[in-house]
Amino acid sequence: MLYKSTAKRTVECMVNSLSKLFSHMKKYPDYYLGSSKGSDFEERISEGLNMHGCSRVVRDDISENFSMIKEKCKEVNSTDIIKNIDSHKNHFVTQPCGSQDYPDFWIFCEEFIFSVEVKFSQGKIAKPVWNSGLPRPNGIYIFGSYKMKAITFFKGVDIIEKEEVTKLRDFFDSLKLQQENFNHSKLKSQKYGFAAYSRAAYEQNKRFNRNAVTNYFSNLEREKLEQNVMNYVS
Repeated sequence: MLYKSTAKRTVECMVNSLSKLFSHMKKYPDYYLGSSKGSDFEERISEGLNMHGCSRVVRDDISENFSMIKEKCKEVNSTDIIKNIDSHKNHFVTQPCGSQDYPDFWIFCEEFIFSVEVKFSQGKIAKPVWNSGLPRPNGIYIFGSYKMKAITFFKGVDIIEKEEVTKLRDFFDSLKLQQENFNHSKLKSQKYGFAAYSRAAYEQNKRFNRNAVTNYFSNLEREKLEQNVMNYVS
């Protein structure tokens, strides 16, 4: 792995730091996957950003514009890139909205702020775990597998369309309404407070679509998805 001088890295970062990070990940996946801990994977990504000219700042450094940026980031069905209204350029913040909340990184470029979420698997699982968080259309996702020594990345909108996101979210909204009606009508007198509680959870499998892509590394469109990210951040 070659390290360039700080001055040269800074000039190159002004052109295309994120694109260089993703190129480096493709070329040197072992560098990022040197540990079986997801937190170490994220830290290596931070090191990669710094290596390519982006400096880490803390959330308090952007306190003046934090609320406005967070509001844009939290638009769950937006395909718009977040405009950079802050003075920081070529900087990044880790866990800007908290360690348990999306995204893992805000990356401040000249004109835009990119939200990047990191997914990690210790075993030979070839698809991310989504739990209650669907991919954000304008989010960038990095998925690494420690056992498989492989990394891929993609835009949320390229693996699930806005209309599909809306349908899935509407389903759980209607389920929540049914839950409230059921609890009020059937269990409001329950002595110990038991009630029905529905929680959104999303999964990927071939149960309903035998042709569904559930292996992100052998995916025939992997190169296309990765190139879409490269074009997006260029």
